[in-house]
Amino acid sequence: MATVPFPRPVKKIDPQNAKPDGKSVFAVDDGTREVTLVNTYGKVICRLHFRTGELAIMDRFNALTEDLPKIVEPLERVNLNPDGNTDENDDGWAVLKQVEGAIKQRINALLDMDEADEIFKTRSPFSSIGGVFFVERVLNAIGEAITAQIKEEAALSQARIAKYVDDVAEDEVSENAGATAENAND
Repeated sequence: MATVPFPRPVKKIDPQNAKPDGKSVFAVDDGTREVTLVNTYGKVICRLHFRTGELAIMDRFNALTEDLPKIVEPLERVNLNPDGNTDENDDGWAVLKQVEGAIKQRINALLDMDEADEIFKTRSPFSSIGGVFFVERVLNAIGEAITAQIKEEAALSQARIAKYVDDVAEDEVSENAGATAENAND
């Protein structure tokens, strides 16, 4: 199983050097993290950059994993080699490339960044590993990264919220707290 570390961004934009066309550039932490996918021997497969803690990413991930069987269904008519390719001379090559394009498009949409080419630059998404497509193993690792980061972000949010609400005793809250002019007399 791939190890998926969650380092915080270490590269900071130097404002002195970040002025394309004379315009000011300001860095905003949008939650983008670098996620390194490694093989079982610790060799780097790729480094991805995406917002793992974005809540909508889980919906996109679930939709992709649910749609995956339909996306790869055309491959049932193709004679795939163990390396995930087919003979370039037959019709299967066109089907393979069409399905590969669809997979890459969906992964890029999932990550909201163009990362699929990086993932599959040295290996076909349809390489068989223990009877499982490489793309499935990659999606499992990405799913683990997303889940772990969402849990981490939720804990950080809870800690931040707690510092504002934990110090307020229940008897300190007015019975009219939150009342507005419209509902104050209700």
